[in-house]
Amino acid sequence: MNYYITTFDEKYIEHAEKLFFLLAKHSKYKIIAVSLNFDYISKYDNVICLRCDFDKSSIERNKFIKPIVCEYVLNSFINDNLCYLDADILPLSNCDEIFDNINEILDYPLVARHIYDGIVVHGFDKNYEYNIFSYLNADFSIRKDKFTPYLQTCVFLFNYKCQSIIQKWSSISQDEFLIQNYKKYCHAYDETILNVLLWEKKITNFLEKIHIDLPSSDKFNTFYSIFNHPKEEDVFIPDITRIPKISEINKIKFLHGKISKTDFIVFQQQLISKKYNNMKINHRDILPQLFETLKLKNKGVEVGSYKGFYANQILKDWTGKLFLVDIWRPINISVYNDSSNQFDYEKIIAECCQNIKDNEDRCFMIRSDSQNAAELFEDESLDFVYIDANHKYEYVKQDISLWYPKVRKGGVLAGHDYCNIDWYADKNYTENGKDKHIWTQGSSGKFDNYAGEFGVNPAVDEFCSKNNYILNITDEWFASWYLFKK
Repeated sequence: MNYYITTFDEKYIEHAEKLFFLLAKHSKYKIIAVSLNFDYISKYDNVICLRCDFDKSSIERNKFIKPIVCEYVLNSFINDNLCYLDADILPLSNCDEIFDNINEILDYPLVARHIYDGIVVHGFDKNYEYNIFSYLNADFSIRKDKFTPYLQTCVFLFNYKCQSIIQKWSSISQDEFLIQNYKKYCHAYDETILNVLLWEKKITNFLEKIHIDLPSSDKFNTFYSIFNHPKEEDVFIPDITRIPKISEINKIKFLHGKISKTDFIVFQQQLISKKYNNMKINHRDILPQLFETLKLKNKGVEVGSYKGFYANQILKDWTGKLFLVDIWRPINISVYNDSSNQFDYEKIIAECCQNIKDNEDRCFMIRSDSQNAAELFEDESLDFVYIDANHKYEYVKQDISLWYPKVRKGGVLAGHDYCNIDWYADKNYTENGKDKHIWTQGSSGKFDNYAGEFGVNPAVDEFCSKNNYILNITDEWFASWYLFKK
């Protein structure tokens, strides 16, 4: 049987429970949760609670507890495969794939590789490696070998084959002299000790690019942007974060780092975003399938329905109740300069009715401007809102302001006609410095079809920047944009 393991004290419960929650969501395996000097009762069914008591007469002892816990658990689960996770690990949906490496275990744990192969920590003796080698009577020349990777014990696999080295690691980690002088010998506490033991064995197996250490919270937006859209080469975010290139990003099974409750909500939504980015949503017709898959199946609104073309597509792949908001009448061109601003609205309304026929029990037309229609819905009552009305900057900005509060947390705010170009490279704006006149390619091959005045890009970009959202867009030229509400 496969099990995860973690250990935590009372101050770390908040982080451990994030771990339990994510494993309950993503993993088919249970986690052995070892609480230190207190009884923990879990609210999660996937958690096996154990208690470990140790001498906590000094704060330093707690920093060397990991191998003691692993030895303790291994003695009780001797026939099982175990994956240790620090309590501040955030498992991803593919986390269980780590157990695919079990057959590679020899007589030592498979440990995650750090992004650096040598570390100097401020406030610690810079010669700590030489010091610990000397204290353990180990040959320091081993460290000068061409390849001795530094390993990070936030994630590692082990089983009964590793019992001898786990016992040795545990024994050394209880050395009172090392505990009291850790700044001279053990910059990473028990992790430093295990590295020396593994270097002595001249190991060749370890877990490469299995996890990413999170950057500081002020860099989370940068991190998620790259993580969800990986580059052709690894990207480094100072000081400890390396995001693998696109060909290797799916090797990552865990993120590592303490995050706040607010940041955890964003993290979960970014996972959803990454999941569907990996599905390559290249067309807005796939969005209703996303809503359905995420169980956003209660109520949704399309703002700007025109002839009902997209409403028809939504109703094909989505099973909730859809409300169509449109004024369905001509508007002065100074307000709505758009090719959709036509005068034969009786015909347009009839066409819309035709496109939503046979769905009268769950599709409702609201003939109103956006502001008055928004007042008909309670805040956080909608699963999604799709904005495709007046494309000018001030009106898109207004629609986002009106409808964003109406979307429930975890729901989707989306819209159409985000131009898939470098909007800011060409400074040919209208007088407001935001909108642009857009032409599309006609049958002659020339860009002579006037589409109208558009300012969707700056309106959406400004909202995302102000509210710390990562923007997702489809691959169309007139792309759909979408975000998951925090």
